[in-house]
Amino acid sequence: MYEVYNPTLQDITVSLRGIKYTAPLAGTCFNVPKEDAEYWQENLHSFLKIKAMKGAKEVEEKKEEKVEEVKEVIVEEATEEVVEKKATKAKK
Repeated sequence: MYEVYNPTLQDITVSLRGIKYTAPLAGTCFNVPKEDAEYWQENLHSFLKIKAMKGAKEVEEKKEEKVEEVKEVIVEEATEEVVEKKATKAKK
């Protein structure tokens, strides 16, 4: 998630993918998904400042680690299953 900082002296409200965001005057809009924050800055208001929220990077890293762990378990189980099938066929 990202923070979107509005340096201007007026509120900015946008609707992106059906979600309404408001960055108050000289204030910050919090919990904006990365894709929305980048689109908002790159295509609508280039003067906005965006940055990842503290802790967001750590959460993403933990999710990626967990995905890798699950992938490893799936590969190990699939490999064991193939070995067992080959062993069964060899016995016949």
